[in-house]
Amino acid sequence: MKLLIFSDIHGDKAALEKLMATEADYYFADGDLANWGRGIEQLGP
Repeated sequence: MKLLIFSDIHGDKAALEKLMATEADYYFADGDLANWGRGIEQLGP
């Protein structure tokens, strides 16, 4: 079983895309995905 655990990407869509391209069974985001709520909508589908 492969786990991918990451944190604090702060709205960096390129970093998120690279993480999601990494093969894993489970993905865990622990930390800030956006800066103070700004930019979170850019990280969705």
